[in-house]
Amino acid sequence: MVNNFQVDANGLPLGFTLSSLPKLDSNDKTTPVDPRLDHAIGRPGIPWKDKLTAIQDLSYCRSLDVYGPYVRKKDIISPNSSYRANAGFPWALGALAVPIIRYSDVLLWRAEAEINLGNIAGAVGYINQIRDRAAKPVNIVKTASGTPAANYKIGDYPTSLSSTDAMKALKLERRLELCLEGQRFYDLARWGDAAAVLNNYFQTEGNLRPWLKSGLFVKNKHEYLPIPQTEIDKSFGIYQQNQFYK
Repeated sequence: MVNNFQVDANGLPLGFTLSSLPKLDSNDKTTPVDPRLDHAIGRPGIPWKDKLTAIQDLSYCRSLDVYGPYVRKKDIISPNSSYRANAGFPWALGALAVPIIRYSDVLLWRAEAEINLGNIAGAVGYINQIRDRAAKPVNIVKTASGTPAANYKIGDYPTSLSSTDAMKALKLERRLELCLEGQRFYDLARWGDAAAVLNNYFQTEGNLRPWLKSGLFVKNKHEYLPIPQTEIDKSFGIYQQNQFYK
């Protein structure tokens, strides 16, 4: 996920033009990245949310050999929030509101619909609205001295994209903007990409974490859960089990 936040000279995701992404070292603060990376994912050497004197280090992580040097930052309550339930740091309970639907999600729904209708320029315009917001100076993670905490860069997609490239941009934008919000799997299933993406994940990540090598996603089966037998019985035969679960 972290690697996908790397950008090219125009501030567009490297994944837009590259099929294989270079690995971003956890201590690398010079390679240009989308500024949303450090709002969503905790990296060593970056201030923890809005507590600028709290610089993340490896003590924030759980087991490094299992989880690596990164930690979830999105949807973790601010250390400075008056709604924190205790003084634990960096993790703490608190009255954190969780959005069910975000405005950026609505914009991406509209963009995807416009792509399917053939209005590519309109679709790209909606995607760029989200990117323009991310680029605002107020949304750049800064150090206590007021300088950017890393090399942040983000740019707009050209409105002249082909329909294929517009869909690629849409998929990348949903991955970046909505990461860690529980939507990725459902997007992959809806696009018909789940088997290819997840099986590639098992094999690639399995080189680092061998227990993933045995993972297998079966197309047309694992997009769905089996219908409980009790519900099939209650339907008097109206419900039919997914063929792969019979």
